[in-house]
Amino acid sequence: MEADFAHDYILENKIPEKHWWFRARNNLIYIVLKKVSSFIEGGNKDILDVGSGYGQLFSIWQKFGNVYSVENNKHYTDYQKKYYKNVVVWSSEFPDKDSSKYTYDLICMCDFLEHVQDPDKILRQDYELLKNKGFLLITVPAYKWLWSYFDVRSGHVKRYLRKELISNVEEIGFKCIYSTYFMTFLFIPAVIIRKFINSIKKKNNEFPGLEFASNGRFLNKLLYYIFNLETLFIRRKIVMPFGLSILGVFQRSSD
Repeated sequence: MEADFAHDYILENKIPEKHWWFRARNNLIYIVLKKVSSFIEGGNKDILDVGSGYGQLFSIWQKFGNVYSVENNKHYTDYQKKYYKNVVVWSSEFPDKDSSKYTYDLICMCDFLEHVQDPDKILRQDYELLKNKGFLLITVPAYKWLWSYFDVRSGHVKRYLRKELISNVEEIGFKCIYSTYFMTFLFIPAVIIRKFINSIKKKNNEFPGLEFASNGRFLNKLLYYIFNLETLFIRRKIVMPFGLSILGVFQRSSD
């Protein structure tokens, strides 16, 4: 999607608030923070959201503490500043001088790392900015063979394997606490859409792709329900064997 179209489309359709993919993914991340990272609601954690988009995860971070945001898209940061008055918002690339002045209990990079040309540089900065035994939470799209026109339009650099993500992050000095594929139950229809329907529509510059397509109310509820079933497994730290995306929770070692 072209930048202006994407911005208008997402706001007009209230994608971050209503779309099944965002809602179910956010539930999954909330469960992971409580069950894997043992975060307690009402706590005073310092949380940095890198590549935070419209702030679609801010409502979750705020349950656990103070929220800081780094985002280089002015459309997004203008939106954040308007609707999230209690969040510290930095409009810049990461790493940057402002966010680097502090240390954090949790750094989140949700659907961010796949856009990065030099992920090792980003991961090293994450390590430096985390407090002792602080957590790094990452989600990325899975499987190189699922590369499609939507990845190109979205500005992705790569897609990952779970073992590859774990290896890359642990090489920096982190320890993997938990990692899993997700969007497993919808994997087959997602692959069909990504490989066939997207290829047919790739010449349509306004085709939003699977994660952003506007659906009818019934379909939106159905897809949300199916995707959200995965939280039953994730809360028990079960590793899903495949899926459209990968989630990883890593911990910084003590100095």
